[in-house]
Amino acid sequence: MARRTSTFMAFLLGLCLCAIVAESGQKSAKEIKHDTNLQMEPTLTTRKEIKLIGIAVRTTNQQEMDPATAKIGGLWGRFFQERIADKIPNKALLESTLAAYTKYESDHTGAYDLIVGREVNSLSSIPVGMTGLTIPAGKYLLFTAKGPMPRALIDTWARRSYATDYELHQADDNVEIYIAIK
Repeated sequence: MARRTSTFMAFLLGLCLCAIVAESGQKSAKEIKHDTNLQMEPTLTTRKEIKLIGIAVRTTNQQEMDPATAKIGGLWGRFFQERIADKIPNKALLESTLAAYTKYESDHTGAYDLIVGREVNSLSSIPVGMTGLTIPAGKYLLFTAKGPMPRALIDTWARRSYATDYELHQADDNVEIYIAIK
């Protein structure tokens, strides 16, 4: 049941990405906090470099608004249905799924890559059909999205520098969001 719920939630979260970016681009952090009753302010944190292997798509928010061109829901579905995590070599001890948004063309209107995978110790052996990414060490704002998904996740994405952002999916109702800041 947990895997089925995870698959459904991941698919639903992927479908909601356009709303995440649209809302975060149009609302202030104060308005989002008011709308979602967030209990905590973001925490400024310095993160170590993370190596990630997974599967990827390049998309735009405009593409994600049209079911005929949306790619993110399919990416999440493929990740779970094909058991991609089991095929990733050199996995780190952390068993949480990472979703990294990177290679931003510009802001919420431009193209970007989404890579869904696992943290690894090395990028020396990347399976065919997968991609590797080094998430740079740096300062991030840490938001924890807790509550009914995808609403909690949508409401948490408030601001970013459009460098590399990532989500650490710890449970169906608990996602840590690391947003690179300037």
